[in-house]
Amino acid sequence: MCCVQSYVATDRVDRKIGPDELMRYAKPITVATAKAVAAGNSGRQDDVIAAANMGRKAVFDLLHACKVEIASKTNSM
Repeated sequence: MCCVQSYVATDRVDRKIGPDELMRYAKPITVATAKAVAAGNSGRQDDVIAAANMGRKAVFDLLHACKVEIASKTNSM
């Protein structure tokens, strides 16, 4: 829950991103999903923890990128 709270507490955005950059933030989610499947098949706890951390970071980065894009659209109106 601490990651969600820190995300909510971040109100300042410094830059504007385009659709191509937003797509680059979505790619790590695909990679994290593949790692999670592989970790589930291996059954090793270390693999599962690594996949969960990778997925958490990918989702956090994508949410931050979306927040930046929304804020840039709101500020330009």
